[in-house]
Amino acid sequence: MENTILDKNNKPAIAALIPAWNPRDSLMKTLTSIASQAVECEIFVVDDGSQPAIKLPTQMGDKPIHVIRLDKNLGITAALNTGLNIILKQPFEFISRHDCGDIDHHDRLKKQLVYLRQNKGVMLIGSSVNFKTPFQDLQYVFEAPETHAQVKRRMRYSAAIIHSSCMFRASAFKEIGLYSETYPHAEDYDLFLRFLTKYEIRNLSDVLVTAQYSADSISMYNRRASLTSRLKLQLKSFDPHCIHSYLGILQTFALWVVPYRLVSLIKSSSFPIHKKQHDSGFSL
Repeated sequence: MENTILDKNNKPAIAALIPAWNPRDSLMKTLTSIASQAVECEIFVVDDGSQPAIKLPTQMGDKPIHVIRLDKNLGITAALNTGLNIILKQPFEFISRHDCGDIDHHDRLKKQLVYLRQNKGVMLIGSSVNFKTPFQDLQYVFEAPETHAQVKRRMRYSAAIIHSSCMFRASAFKEIGLYSETYPHAEDYDLFLRFLTKYEIRNLSDVLVTAQYSADSISMYNRRASLTSRLKLQLKSFDPHCIHSYLGILQTFALWVVPYRLVSLIKSSSFPIHKKQHDSGFSL
């Protein structure tokens, strides 16, 4: 097993953070995939007011599990910040993000940990992601832009990193702060943009996560709010000398009028090609 213990504090290097609200069976699938990783970590599940309250074993495999209970549903941003406030008081070097129902591939944490330890200047690493339906049909593949320049360009259009594939350096949160409540349903996009102003961020090209996809999911119901927040952030970070700033805003306006099921159809019809993403940055 990869030795990730900090000798001074006898703590693993990684804290795995999972917000959860009425997760049913999806949480156990995610926890099982984390527990099977050949890297030591501690798991922090933030129960965002689930009814009934989430009850978990104190450990799965060699992974300790901590459940942080919120008395009522406050939303993902508040849940994430609650977990971070607890994690950042402890000597964890890295924080990995996970969503209920998503499955980590067996080597996800090890590959990201090794990469961050070998690349000290990188503060955030994501990966490519498979999106599958509840019936395990492959809907589409997010082939992540790899270099910092490619990520930065793609961020003019939308989030260039899948949130549940991220591993962060804990020290970065201590510098730039936690998730913002200002941009509903785009808290990850805002965070990534703030990271870009100070840090180098990248993706691994490997598919390290299989994420749940459903056109009827809660995130799809919040699509308009997400697009509104995205537009505000695009305007906030607008660079008049960059053509991608203009194209990104045009894309967001286009997505306002295009039904999401059509966007989903376009994505799913193109995934077998497995083309590498180009520096144009355009994405749906």
